[in-house]
Amino acid sequence: MNLLPFLLLLTSCSYLTKHEGKDGAGSLPLDGLREKYNAVYQEVLSELDPDTGWITTTGCDETLWSGLACSLGFPVNIALAEYTPGEIHRRPAPSCYSDTQGDQGAKSTVSRDMFAGYLPCLWARKDLAALQRLADYGEKSDWIMGQPNYLVSRVLLTGNGIGIVGRAIYELSGGSDDRYYRRTGYLFPSVTQDFERHIQTQGILLQDSVDESYNLTRINTEMLDRLIENAAAMPNDPLFAAALGRFTGDQAGTLEILLRDQNECPTYARGEKPEVYCKINWLQAAAILLGEK
Repeated sequence: MNLLPFLLLLTSCSYLTKHEGKDGAGSLPLDGLREKYNAVYQEVLSELDPDTGWITTTGCDETLWSGLACSLGFPVNIALAEYTPGEIHRRPAPSCYSDTQGDQGAKSTVSRDMFAGYLPCLWARKDLAALQRLADYGEKSDWIMGQPNYLVSRVLLTGNGIGIVGRAIYELSGGSDDRYYRRTGYLFPSVTQDFERHIQTQGILLQDSVDESYNLTRINTEMLDRLIENAAAMPNDPLFAAALGRFTGDQAGTLEILLRDQNECPTYARGEKPEVYCKINWLQAAAILLGEK
């Protein structure tokens, strides 16, 4: 079954021009945040695997979190997630799932939240070749990106991801590689689970980053509504606050959260090294205020 026609749906939401000072931090005192950012960055750097740059190579959420670390400039060898051209797994080999042995730490070789880390990494590094391999694999597999293929809901790269892959390729190739699905629209329905909120917020931030380069300097009302909902559901989450403030122009509350002596670890930071994942989450939020994301 060809799933792509069902994914090429354009949203009917109206669009909002971004706040002119979209990061909302221009008038805030950021010296203390910069100092803390540098300290936390060094803490994370000291905890990376010295051979691969990954946070850990044995957990099954590692492409998500090490991919986000990569997007912040950490020296992650993200190529280790790619077992064959375009085939992405949850961690460097061995896989978390095997056709013969089944669950080896997870019920699938990859999941959509892994791409919430992997794609920002490739975009930050402007890795056109890796994006093209990913797209080629997706086109051949009907965008079922892993195994087992009966868990389509888990391993299917849906319209938001397909569209951003197409637009990133178009931008990085200077328009020479024009995949028709770059025109796929956004769909951001309300979600309730913590990890869904995280994937969604990461997706909106990535859509914004690529589309800004793509000369679409706007977000739609559906995206803004989701950011409002996610920040309200988890009010102490610095990333959700920073993502919302990026578009409202008000980051004062985000700065207060970031500068607390003890930051609350988001519940979606689960896995082998949640304490490091929490620092990645904090760094990503701080980078938005500091103008580095």
